[in-house]
Amino acid sequence: MTYPCQGGRVVGDTGVVVVAGVAGSGKSTLGRELAAAMRVPLLDLDAVTNPLLDRMVGPVLPTHWLAAPHGELIREGRYAALRAVAGDVVATAGGAVLVAPFTAELAGGAAWDQLVAAVAPAEIRVVHLDGDPALLAARRATRGAPRDALIAATVPEHTRGLAFGFNRAADHLGAVVGPVLAFLLLTYLASDPNTPTARDYQQVQGFALITAFAFVVINLLVDLSYTFLDPRIRYS
Repeated sequence: MTYPCQGGRVVGDTGVVVVAGVAGSGKSTLGRELAAAMRVPLLDLDAVTNPLLDRMVGPVLPTHWLAAPHGELIREGRYAALRAVAGDVVATAGGAVLVAPFTAELAGGAAWDQLVAAVAPAEIRVVHLDGDPALLAARRATRGAPRDALIAATVPEHTRGLAFGFNRAADHLGAVVGPVLAFLLLTYLASDPNTPTARDYQQVQGFALITAFAFVVINLLVDLSYTFLDPRIRYS
C-alpha cells in the first residue's frame, strides 16, 4: 500500500535513505534536509536512544555508556532500537531517512542484513559523508555526545571516569563562574552598584570578550599539542 502526500509524490515509493558517516560530518543536518524534501520521517540514532542512555549514567552505569566494558553491548542495543522503530515507520509511512554512523552495517555481513530485513521490502539508498580529519575533530570537540565519544576513544580506560567527571565539572563550573564574575565586576567597578551605567556594562562585556579570546587561543594550543602527545594524530 502507498500513501499520497504533498506535491503529488508517493511516500511508499521513496524507500529508505541511510545517511552515514563519522561524528561531526553533518549527518543530522543533511538528514533533516532530506527528510523535509522527501516528506518522510527522520530517525536519528542519537535522538532515538541518547535521552534514555544519558539518564542511566550514574544510577545504572558507572561511566558513560560509550565507555568499556558495556560500550559494545550498548552499541548493539542502540542499533536494534533504531531498526525496530524504522521497521514500524517504514511499514506505516512508506519510507524514512535514517541517520547514524552505520560503521558495522556498511562493512556488510550480519549487521547490514539485519538493517535490510528491518525495513524490507523498502529499498535502501546510502549517503556516506566524509571530510577533513582536523575539521571533523574540531566539530566533535564542540558537541555533547560526539565529544563524549571522543573522550571515551582517546582517554585510557583506567582514567575515563576521571576524564568524564572533569569534563562535566568544567561545564557546570563555567555556567556558574560567568554570572558570578559579572556580579562582582558590576559591584566593584561600577560607579554606583545599585544603578549601573552603560559604561559599566561595556566594561563587563570587554572583560568577557578578552576572556573568550583567551579561551579560543588556549583551545587552539591544546588542539595543536595533540600531534605531539599522540603520534596517531596528524593535521594535513
